[in-house]
Amino acid sequence: MNLEPVEILQIVTNALETLEPAAVAKGIALLRSLPNEPRMAKLDPKRCQQIIWNLVSNALKFTPQGGSVTATMKYESDGFELRIADTGKGIDAESLPHLFEPLWQAEGSASDGGLGLGLAIVRNLVELHGGSIHAESSGTGQGATFILKMPWSGSRNQVGLAQTNQAHQ
Repeated sequence: MNLEPVEILQIVTNALETLEPAAVAKGIALLRSLPNEPRMAKLDPKRCQQIIWNLVSNALKFTPQGGSVTATMKYESDGFELRIADTGKGIDAESLPHLFEPLWQAEGSASDGGLGLGLAIVRNLVELHGGSIHAESSGTGQGATFILKMPWSGSRNQVGLAQTNQAHQ
């Protein structure tokens, strides 16, 4: 992790612009409700981009043609909150607690091409920054919302970082 001052609104905007062609190709509206003013945060820009890209990609994957994915960001005193909400197939109550477990996939989602690692990686990267993430859904067919909360100044979780580095060696 390389923590450095970054303009978080630009990171979010770049991730959304990268995924816009995929949304258009699938016939999904990629909507934004973002602050007007930029704010600086001390985070790893590549990892933040990866987190946002993964969340939006998943939302696009599980949203049918004609649906929408909305990215809503707000600034708070201790950091920022980013919500990625979709009108997709939703998540049943039994699956919600397992979403961020490595290699876990909801019934029927393996056919969508994932390995069950993306959300586990997202959670790890978010926690290494000192942030949190969780998901909400009213159930199957009701869409889902992923809520990401990140501090203005990421904190290196040295134990988690050391374990991550060892796993990649």
